[in-house]
Amino acid sequence: MIKITRLNGASFVLNPDLLERLEAHPDTVVHLVSGETYIVKESIADIISMIRSYRSSLIAEALVASSTEGAA
Repeated sequence: MIKITRLNGASFVLNPDLLERLEAHPDTVVHLVSGETYIVKESIADIISMIRSYRSSLIAEALVASSTEGAA
């Protein structure tokens, strides 16, 4: 999950697998596969970076879990 901020300052967490597309004009608009849209403070580059970090952490956790299972 990634934490993003609406323009009014309210933060929420989003499952990046539900993200359909991002647009910037000039505010960043997040479009979800459900049809919902959110206008957020973060830039597209920031959101992409958060998604990369989130997915990297999932892969790292899976690798650690698989290596500890093999050691048992």
